[in-house]
Amino acid sequence: MLTNVPPTPPAAWITLQDEQQFAERPEIRLLEERLGTGYVGWRGFQGNLVIGVVPSAVIAALKLLKEESHYDHFSFMSCAHWPEKSGEGFQMVWQLYCRSLATWVRLETWIPDQAPVHFPSVCAVYPAAEWHECEVYDLFGITFEKHPNLRRLFTPGMYDEYPLRRDFPLDGAPLRDFQQKLISQWNDSGQSHDHTGSLADEWMDRWNS
Repeated sequence: MLTNVPPTPPAAWITLQDEQQFAERPEIRLLEERLGTGYVGWRGFQGNLVIGVVPSAVIAALKLLKEESHYDHFSFMSCAHWPEKSGEGFQMVWQLYCRSLATWVRLETWIPDQAPVHFPSVCAVYPAAEWHECEVYDLFGITFEKHPNLRRLFTPGMYDEYPLRRDFPLDGAPLRDFQQKLISQWNDSGQSHDHTGSLADEWMDRWNS
């Protein structure tokens, strides 16, 4: 148990939560006017201006923020899985920075958790998103359309689980099932059964030991 935590948040932290500090930000007015029904709203969150849009408006919103609000630095994108929210299974965010004004903005949207999950790649607007989209694809199973090289980064290519989804088992997926798929694939490629089996066993034993 932590004993050095104050009973109430520091005053500076409370100030960061005050959404009124963002009320006059021009990015809000820009997206509201130009996106129409694609604009959802805005909020303050821990010192960040968060602007919500519908999924189909994400590309247009990013272009406006980059070209007209001068958010020239792509910091990161991320995802969270909320299977209990009907119609809003995946929360996706893009964090941007304007170097000339030293301001941040976070774009947010929600997409349904309905397999297969597809979303347009934003790499044409921010090329730095390429690696981040691969990460989200690998860990959440969202396929980014027109991505230049969509691939898994942390898990094997044939692995068909997505470890950061909330319905992923806490003790992990059975690795032996994946091992059999791997052996089958290698056998189909014309390699000998004994050789591919031993390689698969050796590879899988790294994770089982």
